[in-house]
Amino acid sequence: NFSRNPKMDTAKITEKCARAIPLNSPSELRQMQTILIKIIDNILNEPSQPKFRSLRLGNKVLRTKLFERHGAKEAITLLGFENQVVEGSLVLPPEADLGTLNETRAWLEEQFVAALSMQRTTAQACAESIIQVRLPKGITHRCAFYAQEPLGAVHKYLESCILHQSPDQLADSGENDGGRSAWRLMEHGRGEPFSAESLQISLQDLGLVPRATLVVVMDPSLSSSEPAETAGSTAEGAREARRLREETERRRQRAMKLERQRKEVERAAERERVLSDFAADRDDRRARKTVTNQSADSITGVQQTEGMHSASAIEDEAGGSGVSEDQSAARS
Repeated sequence: NFSRNPKMDTAKITEKCARAIPLNSPSELRQMQTILIKIIDNILNEPSQPKFRSLRLGNKVLRTKLFERHGAKEAITLLGFENQVVEGSLVLPPEADLGTLNETRAWLEEQFVAALSMQRTTAQACAESIIQVRLPKGITHRCAFYAQEPLGAVHKYLESCILHQSPDQLADSGENDGGRSAWRLMEHGRGEPFSAESLQISLQDLGLVPRATLVVVMDPSLSSSEPAETAGSTAEGAREARRLREETERRRQRAMKLERQRKEVERAAERERVLSDFAADRDDRRARKTVTNQSADSITGVQQTEGMHSASAIEDEAGGSGVSEDQSAARS
């Protein structure tokens, strides 16, 4: 389902996308990256070409290598594609801004690099910490975090991107309280919720790495009599957007550092390979030269021996002829 939630603004979609992309394995993520970037580049290179602005939902390659990947829905939504139910396609409207499309491309590339820098093994998800959250109504959500992020990052993500959009998932009675129901996080099987102080502790130190299941539990003692803030609060939106920008920048810097380190390792390995190949080639040339010299010496030796034999044979023949003539003269 690629229909956009009207309650979710771009900042929250961006956050959901960033938290979902690292849930893919490295091979899945590279496939998703290749296809998504190709789609964007085709549009940027030929913006007036309709076929590049349409993605068929029934296309097998797109379905298995893009649509089914974690974060794909959010990424496609950020690019501006809209679901056309009648035609069964996702279409980028003609009025879509190419500048925004290019900026989104750059942001997605940063997320791919950052996610791949997290990877531990090639078979598992890239994320350092995979958190699965179970809501009171039974729905579960999976999201990715860095191991050193505090538990408060999980709490804030759930509050702004999940519970604010579906507040009825907290209220057993089904009543909508604007997403500000009093709740806490509890590790599955732990027995008691995390304290407020725990929100400042890293996921690594809380033992929530590489993966954990958390449960949202209601806590009436936290209820507030303050009125709920509206979803469109300008101040809240500005703070959230600033936080997302800062977090994205931190991820980008970390990803760039890891990418530089990876390239340095690759360059060192390449230098070692070149030197090894050069040494092997040099040894091979020396070996071939030695064999060639030995062959030449052998041939020369054989030729010299044959020459000596030929000379000896000539002398023998000449000597034999001389004796016969002397003997003939004596007889005469």
